Amino acid sequence: MKSWQTVSVSGGLGAYENTFESLGRISIPDLREKKMLIKPNAGRMFKPGEGVTTDPQVVAGVIDFLRKRGGEKIFLGESPILGVKTLEALEITGIAEVCRKRDIPLIDLDYEPPVVTPVKKGKLLRSLKICREVVNADFIVSVPVMKTHMHTVVSLGIKNMKGCLRKKEKVRLHQIERKEEICGTNKTLDIAIADMTTVLLPDLTVVDGTVGMEGFGPSSGDKKPFGVVVSGIDPFLTDAVSATLMGIDPEKIPHLVLSALRKKRTVRLEEVNLIPFDAISRWKNPFELPPQEISCQYQHVVVHDHDSCSACLSSVMLFLKRYQEAVKDYRLSDGCFHIALGKDVNNFPEGTLLVGDCAVKHGCGGVPVKGCPPVASHILEVLNEKGKSSSN
Repeated sequence: MKSWQTVSVSGGLGAYENTFESLGRISIPDLREKKMLIKPNAGRMFKPGEGVTTDPQVVAGVIDFLRKRGGEKIFLGESPILGVKTLEALEITGIAEVCRKRDIPLIDLDYEPPVVTPVKKGKLLRSLKICREVVNADFIVSVPVMKTHMHTVVSLGIKNMKGCLRKKEKVRLHQIERKEEICGTNKTLDIAIADMTTVLLPDLTVVDGTVGMEGFGPSSGDKKPFGVVVSGIDPFLTDAVSATLMGIDPEKIPHLVLSALRKKRTVRLEEVNLIPFDAISRWKNPFELPPQEISCQYQHVVVHDHDSCSACLSSVMLFLKRYQEAVKDYRLSDGCFHIALGKDVNNFPEGTLLVGDCAVKHGCGGVPVKGCPPVASHILEVLNEKGKSSSN
């Protein structure tokens, strides 16, 4: 097997030690004079250990290892979900402190105007607005968290690269008009991610499985202490090994399979030089998959979802988690509380709460909650205002 087919798994140590050990087993090119971007998963305001954002000690391990291999021009950047400020997110996640101690510049990837990059063989995309600092980097390290995802089954190294798209460009991948002749049984988002990978892939992937997330990932699920780190040069094989450790068949992850096909690569474990060879049997720890419907988790709640993005869906999940008692007073005539989100959402009763700009724009007869996405507390504010209006 080729050196780029090596995927290394380390477990049983601390986050930093697992990272350093895992990286030490793979062949990394000469990094001298290369401008290197570390792209963590830090697009939301969560503290370390919640399974939402990359563990700061994994980031520390990546930085120290790159420097040991000759890397000097290292910076760390993120483009968070709309409404989140990059540098604030990096502070609360603990990543900023790790970088300060190592004199690593922090970059708001949304600060500079984007580079409009043609997607020459795209099936749904013709171009992408990629953050300028990403395009200017010589070597990109994707450092995601090991998570399940409500739309894409998992969120790993390849999905993490979606955070290199500037601002609303990330949302656009959820809003593309569906074309049956192109998509077939696949979601538009899966096709769009595969289009994205033709112009945007990491050179090194380090998957943080210190504390992952299962169920309603990428931000509303349950944290899953795991204690592993997975590293590899080939992003498809690295994601495939990570998914397998999560108990998920990589060949049943559409965006991963479609992306690998575009690059004439594979997600078959037979093509992996796995170190250690028994890593799967040693550390496999199945993750709970996202349920097919949100409504089944909450009694007397009906969620109408049509191609929503993970940002709005996460806001709805957080709202229902935090304020499910409050919705009892806002049930409709069928005895249920109705909430709708996503583009072209329809067939919901009058009085349904429409969450997010897409639902507000395309829906009618509902109660609008504007935002891209609105936060959970704002959803509650609109609901309370609706209650006041009804009483008057």
